[in-house]
Amino acid sequence: MIYREVLEVKNQLQKQVMVSKDSFLHVYEISEKLDSLSPKAVLFKTLQVMEEIMECHSVAIYLKTDTAGRYGRTIACSEEISGKITPSIDFGSFPQMQEVLAEGKLFVNRELLKGYPSYAMPVIKDGQVVVVVCLYDVKFDKFTVYYKNMFQTVVQMVQNNLLRAYDHQDAEGEKRYLEGTGFLSPQAYEAELQILREAEEETHTRFMTGIINVPEHMGIKELSEKASGLIRGIDIIGKDSRGHFCIILMNTDETGRQVVEKRFLNHGLSITWEE
Repeated sequence: MIYREVLEVKNQLQKQVMVSKDSFLHVYEISEKLDSLSPKAVLFKTLQVMEEIMECHSVAIYLKTDTAGRYGRTIACSEEISGKITPSIDFGSFPQMQEVLAEGKLFVNRELLKGYPSYAMPVIKDGQVVVVVCLYDVKFDKFTVYYKNMFQTVVQMVQNNLLRAYDHQDAEGEKRYLEGTGFLSPQAYEAELQILREAEEETHTRFMTGIINVPEHMGIKELSEKASGLIRGIDIIGKDSRGHFCIILMNTDETGRQVVEKRFLNHGLSITWEE
């Protein structure tokens, strides 16, 4: 009995060593390729890397949006958790995690705190946390030193590319949005759509687009207040070059599209989907 248990442990350790060697080589190869991708495509590819290497399909990447480091905006997340990840996150609501991240350290949710990610790793620039990569719903047997070190190393290997994506979004700043709303300006929307079309083949990213049919009496502020709460953190609303308010649904299927469409209809808004 004891011999069998020792043999199982030995086999598991040998497997981890083999997986580790292959994984690090794979991450290195992919991180090199990321340099040639657009900033938006970098985020999608990084998600795929995380999901594959960490064997976790509940990954989210947040961009810090204030100097105090309390608030963050969702810039990418796995399809599996896209329905429950909100457009923004208040790190202040997760004090144990915020304290660790502020020190530039990896957070591990060993106490299984409700609502917290299983793992969270900060990306630092000029002494400030600017991006946070999180793993959610990690299986209990993955709370190991090996898994923690793997996650930390993977983030460190792709952090330059994450910083490039951050710099791109930071440089665009407020000019990306229509004043007083979270809607992309025509220029930013068309650029985003073009990037997604290019990334579709590079990263196998799936998305759907549609035109929001806005009632004549509804102003842009009211539309923003209504529509912004009806989409997920990774979805996009903006004004296209034709003057239409449009929606981009990321990583969704027909069922997901119907759910969003029903939400809009319940608030007096319909969507005409584009092929």
